[in-house]
Amino acid sequence: MKTLAIVKKADGEVRRISAFQAYREERFQGKRHVYFSIYYPDEEMTLVYLKNTKTAFFRYKKGSNFAVSKNNSPDNGEGESSIHYIAKEALSRLTKLTLVSGQTTITAFVSGKATVEKRFDLENKTYFADVYFNLERTEPKEYRYRWYDQIALEICITHKVELEKAADFEKNIIPLFEVTLPKKTCEKFDLDKAKSEYSDNEIESRIVNMQKMFEKQIFGCFLSNPFSMEYLEMQRYKSEIDKFKSKRDEIYDIVKNLEQIVEPLGIRVADIAQRVEPLDVKTIDITQRIESLDAKVADIEQRAEYLSTGGTGLCQGQENLLFENDHSILDQEKLFKTKCSCTELQYGENTSVGKKDTKRGVLVRLSNWIKRVLEK
Repeated sequence: MKTLAIVKKADGEVRRISAFQAYREERFQGKRHVYFSIYYPDEEMTLVYLKNTKTAFFRYKKGSNFAVSKNNSPDNGEGESSIHYIAKEALSRLTKLTLVSGQTTITAFVSGKATVEKRFDLENKTYFADVYFNLERTEPKEYRYRWYDQIALEICITHKVELEKAADFEKNIIPLFEVTLPKKTCEKFDLDKAKSEYSDNEIESRIVNMQKMFEKQIFGCFLSNPFSMEYLEMQRYKSEIDKFKSKRDEIYDIVKNLEQIVEPLGIRVADIAQRVEPLDVKTIDITQRIESLDAKVADIEQRAEYLSTGGTGLCQGQENLLFENDHSILDQEKLFKTKCSCTELQYGENTSVGKKDTKRGVLVRLSNWIKRVLEK
């Protein structure tokens, strides 16, 4: 590329400078430098500014082995136009990048200061990106991990980025965004077509205005949009987490449905509990009755056992009781006969009927008394 060179200061410090920047310093600031190739630091170069095309570039001095351009040689580039320089400077001053590519919008927040004409040694080749940024964070935040907190911008005026360069950036996980400037924008900010000479203030004014334009949105496309290994691992974890959340949501739905089913059952259980409570009281009462009956049954069983072992003595007692009753009946009959005899003396034959009735009544009463004794 002829658009870049290095300047060696007296103290040994080396500074990279663009052709248009060198022209500005010589034209408006009166600074004169000795320029050397960025590819071959010992090869001196000469600054060239073409007034007819308003472009600036560096070229090797006559007699140099690199004075003739060859395919794929470092010297085969073209001069840097004023619009390219203005766009590059405007982008480098941004602290936030709103990149728009088709339907995708990514906001990147810059960390530190941008690097202009950042050098990359990739796949045994050397490349330069117009502007390079380190990133603090992105929205969506996944791009920060996807890009290793970095992004490079290329400005497309007339020449697009080579496919080989884009492929090597992709292979080395360096995102490369090509900024597209519409024709009207170029005409608006281009100083080359305005007039043959322009002041440093005019250049700075256009840089500031283009910076304001870029602060809103930066339109273009991704030539390299790689995935870091950490990002791929994070995506795998994210996929597992999404599956877990999906399963969790399914379980939540099942639990919710079960709660809807169980809720009326809970009401029914409470109602059943209220109904069971008086049944518990009745159960206690029945239990007490059963215990009382069990006690009576035990008593009856005890009596039955006693009767089965002591029945003879009981019958003898009954006989003695009957014997005593018989004597009592005989005494009553004797008494009754005495009374009847007295009655016959008084009333004659009719007393014979009374005598019979009296004996029958005595027998009935005696029989009933015996029954009651036996029942007891």
